Amino acid sequence: MHDEQLLIHYFYEGLLPTERSIFDAASEGALVDKTPEAARNLIANMAANSQQFGTRLDSPSKHVNEVNISSLEQQIASLTSFVREMDVGNMPTVKACGICSVVGHPTDMCPTLQEEPIEQVNVAGGFPRQPQRKYDPYSSTYNPG
Repeated sequence: MHDEQLLIHYFYEGLLPTERSIFDAASEGALVDKTPEAARNLIANMAANSQQFGTRLDSPSKHVNEVNISSLEQQIASLTSFVREMDVGNMPTVKACGICSVVGHPTDMCPTLQEEPIEQVNVAGGFPRQPQRKYDPYSSTYNPG
């Protein structure tokens, strides 16, 4: 009988503080003050009730290192299909010019590398220039206003 009281005491000491409070409230005092038989019956009753009805605290908690495996599997499957599409050649290839970064022409056909036609080059010097008047306030043609 003394051994059973010691087992109840060990059980009680192993509980968390909130669980101790629950057992003490259910036993209308301290669980360790009950007789071993009454304490054992109370523990058995509470265990049966918690298995039957569960508690709000029973939700699974995630640990720091825990990972959602299905999410990772889905991401891997998505990446695999993307790589397959690239390998098969379903992806459109866009090549930009290496000099001016424009998509409309390859690098060897870049307009900056092409020589301009002679007509366009000569246009800049092809018009006669207007003679410039000198700004001379002491000349005979000066008229201030």
